[in-house]
Amino acid sequence: MSVKVYKKFRITQNDFHREIGEEYMLPVLLSFGLLFGILGVLSPRFRTFFGSLLFFVMFLTMVFNNGNVDYDSYVRNFNNSDFEHENLFSYIEFLSKSIGLTYSEFFIAVMAISMILIFVTLRRLNVNLSSFYLLYFLYPFCLDVVQVRNFFACAIVFYSLPWLLINDKRHKIYYIVGVLIASGIHTISLVYLLILLYEVIKNSKSLKIIFSVTVFLLIVFTLNVGRLGSYLIFLQTQMYNLLNETRVYEMSLDDVGERGYIIFYSVHFMNLLLLHLCNKDFDSRNQEYRKTVHTKCMIKDGIRAKQYIEIVMWINIVLTIFIPLYRFQATLFRITRNLMIINYSGLLVYNQFSINNGKKRIINVAYIALVVFLFYFEIVRGDNSIRIFKPILVNNWLN
Repeated sequence: MSVKVYKKFRITQNDFHREIGEEYMLPVLLSFGLLFGILGVLSPRFRTFFGSLLFFVMFLTMVFNNGNVDYDSYVRNFNNSDFEHENLFSYIEFLSKSIGLTYSEFFIAVMAISMILIFVTLRRLNVNLSSFYLLYFLYPFCLDVVQVRNFFACAIVFYSLPWLLINDKRHKIYYIVGVLIASGIHTISLVYLLILLYEVIKNSKSLKIIFSVTVFLLIVFTLNVGRLGSYLIFLQTQMYNLLNETRVYEMSLDDVGERGYIIFYSVHFMNLLLLHLCNKDFDSRNQEYRKTVHTKCMIKDGIRAKQYIEIVMWINIVLTIFIPLYRFQATLFRITRNLMIINYSGLLVYNQFSINNGKKRIINVAYIALVVFLFYFEIVRGDNSIRIFKPILVNNWLN
């Protein structure tokens, strides 16, 4: 498969190392954007201003991308009206084509809507935009540029999440509708309906025990797949049929080893541990919390902040039930990957309302280290830099 570049050159997946021309406007612009983000972290007074500048640069990087590893496939499906994607996304493609949009225009619209949904949600949570977008740029921004449907669905789920802060049936229905819309874009979004069970599990000691034992046994089974026989074959077949996917993690991690999927188990549990520490540390505070100044923010005090951090932590706990399946199905790791945006917001709400101390610094350093590792492992390690990272910098209408 080739990736088209609409300028002076054409680059294929096997030939990204050649000289690519003299126009580097996007990399330079992105470098300034990242500098703005760092200034926003170092200058809390101007965090919104610098964070908005970084958002704008990343917005241009994403919406004006015109070539990546999946781009040709999306163009083909759009032009042929194949309806190979989920129903809602296919109908959106069909309607867009029927009103005369090209795929490039459709791509720009979808990515712009997704980026704006995330930005609006961050403003509702009143977190540090600079910190969020620096973390997000490292991981999983580059993957989101490539995987259009997954990103669109993830943005809708994230936009719907703050409605759970309002504990009434109407706003829970809003959340359910948001998740159902997202699942019409990408089926994997259906798992976020299970978040509604967190209050039931949280308030029942017996359910906590049952849930923990179930996850433990599933992990033990997946680490000893040689003993599972027909169960393993059946489970693999069901996963392939459900997601129309044929890859398993040994194939995508063949240079890491047969047990490479354990890295992704570790990523999920590291997220869970750090969020648990945020929640526990926040719990131990008795002082008056700082109030936010953004009047439309849904988190105006420490009580709501505590509630949001707890929701984010329990999202990770409930979705732990799926991590044993990462052993068989590469696509399912998107569950944890999509949680990263939600987890960043929880971490930054914790930072917004907590005092500076040693625990806070340790949590932040550990989370930064985790994100840097994911950036290396999934974005720039080996052929990933050729397939994912470089095309995003090179293939853009701004270059």
